[in-house]
Amino acid sequence: MTKKDFHCMNGVLLSMNYTLIASTMSFLWTLGIFLKNDKGEPHMGQVWPGPVHYPDFLNPNAIRWWTNEVQLFHDQLPFDGMWIDMNELSNFCTGTNCTWNGTILGGVTECYLQFTNTHTKYDDPPFRINHYGKNEKLGYLTAAMTSKHWDGTLEYDAHSLYGLAESIATKVALTKVRKKRPFLLSRSTFVGSGAHAAHWTGDNKATYRDIGYSIVTVMNSGMAGIPMVGADICGFYDMASDDLCSRWIQTGAFHPFSRAHSNRDNAPKELYLLPKTTISARKALRLKYQLLPYYYTLNYEAHTKGYPIVRPLFFAFPQDPLAVDVSYQFLVGNHILVSPVITENATEIKAYFPTGTW
Repeated sequence: MTKKDFHCMNGVLLSMNYTLIASTMSFLWTLGIFLKNDKGEPHMGQVWPGPVHYPDFLNPNAIRWWTNEVQLFHDQLPFDGMWIDMNELSNFCTGTNCTWNGTILGGVTECYLQFTNTHTKYDDPPFRINHYGKNEKLGYLTAAMTSKHWDGTLEYDAHSLYGLAESIATKVALTKVRKKRPFLLSRSTFVGSGAHAAHWTGDNKATYRDIGYSIVTVMNSGMAGIPMVGADICGFYDMASDDLCSRWIQTGAFHPFSRAHSNRDNAPKELYLLPKTTISARKALRLKYQLLPYYYTLNYEAHTKGYPIVRPLFFAFPQDPLAVDVSYQFLVGNHILVSPVITENATEIKAYFPTGTW
């Protein structure tokens, strides 16, 4: 399991990682369950649990295997939902062929594998992306681009599909194991992910700027077909002031997926530990719960028509040229306008109201 801390308000949320594998089960090798290195062996990486192999969720056998894994965990702990993390996929090491001599050196996120061939032609293609900075290779801190899937497809050609493929497999597994409509949260997404999983925007920071980022990101995700989306309220990294958390819950409470979450290295910052935030959270969440029938209707519209739950103003007012430039206000459906405070020490805000009765 991932060692990141998490908070759960109701029920049991099992936080599962793509690294939940039994690498000693050699019979899985013959099924092609894992990504392979250029020697035809399971590609090794390192994540929170230590040295790991990566399931190949594009393999037709993977869903059957993953369903069995989910069933085994559910038999031990009857959970209500699953949270899949680090599935971009992440790796604390960089290399095409990695081995481990049994020695653990440095911190938990420092690479202690022995690796070779860290650079291939697939790491430096003609079209470069800004991956950890312009000078980093495509295979940096992820599975090697030369890793192969079950049918010979290179990771270079399928890398962006990993989180989506895992989401599909996990939704199938959850539905079969729990025999209910599943709740599934995934960090990595791709086009089409919204039909299978909810999404959060990743490890953000405790800043007012990140409150603004969260608004824009949630709206963008909704328009990209991922309607159940939200950000870590109060920020994942660094400590947040009472004022910052107060403003953030006033915003985040109205996002479709609303969760306060923090790095395990921070001091505790649950909402109820901060006096001003407690008051803001009580007001905002009470209103959110009163609006749940409305949100449920919007979820149904998202499912049947593809509409985002949280929308930019221009989505509802396409004929209004001024609405295009409004980035930090958002609509819940077409009828509720949220105008958050995203600057420190603010005593007033300027909000834009499209033509209509508000």
